[in-house]
Amino acid sequence: MHFRSTKSSSELRTAESSTLRAFALLELIANAAAAPTLDELTRASGLPKPTVYRILALLGADRLVQREPLEKRYVVGPRMSELSLAVQMRSPARATRRAILARLVEEIGETCNFTMLDGAEARYVDRVETYHHGRLNMQPS
Repeated sequence: MHFRSTKSSSELRTAESSTLRAFALLELIANAAAAPTLDELTRASGLPKPTVYRILALLGADRLVQREPLEKRYVVGPRMSELSLAVQMRSPARATRRAILARLVEEIGETCNFTMLDGAEARYVDRVETYHHGRLNMQPS
């Protein structure tokens, strides 16, 4: 299993707080090429297996992660998906994103949307309307 993380396993082991260790596990799950197992998260984090299990149980209780029942792999939970959408909608990069969408609308004369995939649904993060008549109005959410 290949993980992309900004933290090394030694940094994860020596994280000063359980909050930072939990966040590091969330990063590992979110950045994994495929949903990781408990053993894969234990190896990647360098944390003891009981610690990883306990943190995942706490994160799962708050819907930040979910365990796939058949394969026993961990995925980002609905609460984390909601948080990531809120971050994107209020990001400092929003002004840049809107400027790009506005230029595109000017160029092609059509309403442009910025979406992100959330499970099987496309979530609208941002939208710039065309000034042409006859348009469909949908709000970001």
